[in-house]
Amino acid sequence: MENPLLLGDTIERIQSFLNGKEAARTTILSKSWYSAWSTRPNLDFDQRHFRFRSADQFLEFPKTALQRYEDLNLKIHSFRLLMVESHRDASLAKELVAKAVKLGAVDLDFTSWNPSFVLPEELLRSEALAALSLAGTFEIDLALLNCSKLKSLTLSVTAKCDLVRDLIWRFPSLERLKFDGHYSLCDAEGRRSHPFFDDRLNRLEIQLEFGFRSLRLEFDKLDYEFQKLEYMYLGHLLVDGNLFSHASVFSKFPSLKELVIWDCYGFKDIRICSKSVERISIGLVEERSSYVTELDVPNMRKLEFEGLGWSRLALKKARSEWESDIRLTCIEASSRWFGWLDGFLESLRGSKISLCVKVKCDCRSYAKFEGLSRGVLVENLRVEGGGVYIAGVVHMLFRICRPKVMIREYISASDPVYEFLLEMVCKRVIGQVNVETCFDDGRQFIRFQLIWVPI
Repeated sequence: MENPLLLGDTIERIQSFLNGKEAARTTILSKSWYSAWSTRPNLDFDQRHFRFRSADQFLEFPKTALQRYEDLNLKIHSFRLLMVESHRDASLAKELVAKAVKLGAVDLDFTSWNPSFVLPEELLRSEALAALSLAGTFEIDLALLNCSKLKSLTLSVTAKCDLVRDLIWRFPSLERLKFDGHYSLCDAEGRRSHPFFDDRLNRLEIQLEFGFRSLRLEFDKLDYEFQKLEYMYLGHLLVDGNLFSHASVFSKFPSLKELVIWDCYGFKDIRICSKSVERISIGLVEERSSYVTELDVPNMRKLEFEGLGWSRLALKKARSEWESDIRLTCIEASSRWFGWLDGFLESLRGSKISLCVKVKCDCRSYAKFEGLSRGVLVENLRVEGGGVYIAGVVHMLFRICRPKVMIREYISASDPVYEFLLEMVCKRVIGQVNVETCFDDGRQFIRFQLIWVPI
């Protein structure tokens, strides 16, 4: 029976949180749900949800829907059109985008793998558009884009412009700028240009896919500050050696709260000196043996680090209470690697440490427990992989840290970790082990609560 309390606006609100495929499934509930779906203000057309149809056949669906809205004189709020394969005729896709803008779309997300696609004039000169996301193999000239109310711009395409600084000044309301994927920035003659960003931005994300690392950042050469920038993400980028080498660089970001540096290269060290930064995330996929991270962040609440290791950490200032989340991949179970980890954890002493070690090496050389040094207290220790010799890694970890809780994915009742923990209890190194089962993302884990015997 249809619920009379669910009015059309309420149903449309519920459907707005669903993707196109999920929203379409709600039409079987009742006539009200079907009516709300057929006149919803948020249109989402994803070719991946239309199996066994070519790109040109798929485009008939948004074409029919937009024509219905036009005939009924209905407005739309958002329009998303994602195409996973190239279509022969780019004119139809261009027509659909233009019609979506005419129908009042303020949020437009378009993906096309047709290199001949050209943005329609209606989009380039839209006075209502607030969010624009473009992705694919086509090329756009950003100098032609004149959307005065644009607040969010995401580009995963080849973009041409004279200076990105000029582009930003054209959008007085822009708050979020994101470059993601295989893009390039060029001037009018095709030369690489460096992006400059206006001080109105509060969120900046730049990420390049592997094979497209062509952008060099040189923030130290800017002569003004990013007054409102609160979040900055830099991923897979070639950065200038001075970007993280001089503490003065971060004086240009007086409001920065969160900084993410993921697999960037081109610098020797990272030096972050900031009174505003509260959260730092650093991810390094490649081994960097001479790499130093120096932090002078008195208001830091959390530090996240992910990689293979070998980074030396120099912590000058931090809050009295802060957290560290360390995720490491062990590809060399040697005394040298564990010696590095010992020093790294020591530099984090005073924080609430969560440590995850993913073992991807042969660690059979460690078989006997030889004693425990005064290790750093760790709130949670998670150990993944390792095979039948995983007890060797756990043995070494227990020599350099004392976890309150250890988490291990359940493999079998004969997991060597169980026998090792029993040995630790027998040797009166651990006084008690409490075991419980937990689940995460459909996987079963064993949670060991460890009560250590005072040293």
